[in-house]
Amino acid sequence: MSSARVIIEMGAGVSLAPDGKIKLSGLKSLPKEKRQAVLSLARDRKEEITRELQFSSRPCEISEISELSPLGLESIMDRPPPDADFWEWSGAIDLKDIARQYGLKVRQSVRGSILVVYPAQVNVQLVQYAEDCLQDCQGYLARFPGIPALPPAEALTEFRRMGGEVQHVQGGFVPVYPEEWPGYVKDAAQALFLAALDAIEEEDRQDVERAVKTYTGGNR
Repeated sequence: MSSARVIIEMGAGVSLAPDGKIKLSGLKSLPKEKRQAVLSLARDRKEEITRELQFSSRPCEISEISELSPLGLESIMDRPPPDADFWEWSGAIDLKDIARQYGLKVRQSVRGSILVVYPAQVNVQLVQYAEDCLQDCQGYLARFPGIPALPPAEALTEFRRMGGEVQHVQGGFVPVYPEEWPGYVKDAAQALFLAALDAIEEEDRQDVERAVKTYTGGNR
């Protein structure tokens, strides 16, 4: 795998700036250890990454991870590894099958949690089955390499696309869901909400800045 792809797998974005320098994005949302690993890789493989991006038809951004691994579980073995719990592995195989059949995506948040991204039209029975499979295989997936990262901004987009809303309350934010959603659908949406917290806070900060500029006339 190329160095640029490794950076994407870690949850960051990489592209070439107009001056030819490597530009990294999404670092603030990464854990400290992973952020340092991305910076070290970009520094140590600078020339290699530059060549990769120069001969690429477009920048390698975070969103490409979905193109590289649409489901997130493609590389799960058809037979359980010797050191794997059979029932956890079996749950991962079931999740992989329904992800392929119904267009689900398995992703890892920058906070380390494993979650499922659903199509916009929520099928409550599908969510219930997928979440049961995810619960069964959490231990296996926690050690499974190669699950694509879900950047906070993308998690926020998916949360809203699923039907959730963000409400600003004193001291923070709370998720708001359609009243008719069963509890397990709300739990699935809340996983996306928690994965999106960094993006929610950044969005709120930008809204405050715009409001201040408007009030003070700074946007004139």
